[in-house]
Amino acid sequence: MKDIEINLKKDINKTLPNLPKQYDYHIVYTSDIDNKKYVLSLLNDKLIFSELKKGINNKFKINSVTWRFDSFRSEIIEINKKRYFIVFGENYKMQMNYVITSINGHEYRANIPPKQYFISYCPVPSSTQLGVQDPDCKIFDKGNRNVTNDILLNNLKK
Repeated sequence: MKDIEINLKKDINKTLPNLPKQYDYHIVYTSDIDNKKYVLSLLNDKLIFSELKKGINNKFKINSVTWRFDSFRSEIIEINKKRYFIVFGENYKMQMNYVITSINGHEYRANIPPKQYFISYCPVPSSTQLGVQDPDCKIFDKGNRNVTNDILLNNLKK
């Protein structure tokens, strides 16, 4: 994991040359899906989401890095011809228990771990449009109450 953190820091230094010499960077959550590793990290209290792919030598290479998003984000991704609804971010006031998205009249649920930062996913049909960021989804707490507006309003305040 230390190698991944070092490589991500190098990528940050190349991508953001105006960073101060001293900054706080650390990985807060990781998730493996097939041959990819998803990493959620903090850079001076700002969330960064990275996708890495395992190579032939079993080392990970950075595929993409997502900067400047609010504390919650979701999208449709593809890994080895399988598609997933993935959600990641900060569990605001530990309110989130699960997220439901509706695709072609069917609902898909991603359970949120009881942690401050998270990455969660669930499979969706292969016909689902790729790259859709923040598909229509609803966020629920442990009491099955819809807390979507609370979470989205928190994102606007940041």
